[in-house]
Amino acid sequence: MRYRFVINVFVIDEKYKETYLKSANDAEKDLEEIFRELSTDMNIFSYIIPAFNPGSNIKALLAWNDISDA
Repeated sequence: MRYRFVINVFVIDEKYKETYLKSANDAEKDLEEIFRELSTDMNIFSYIIPAFNPGSNIKALLAWNDISDA
């Protein structure tokens, strides 16, 4: 391994708002699984940030990283 960890920041355009909203509501399990495996297996931590206002009561940042709070 040539690195300790990698951080990916994905800024999502408004044309993908529906996908973002599905992800924020746990309706995109495949996407969640991919990002969780990347963090667990390869120390690649990914964050998804909308380039639009996602609306009230919607997360402004999505992350499924296997990072403990300890």
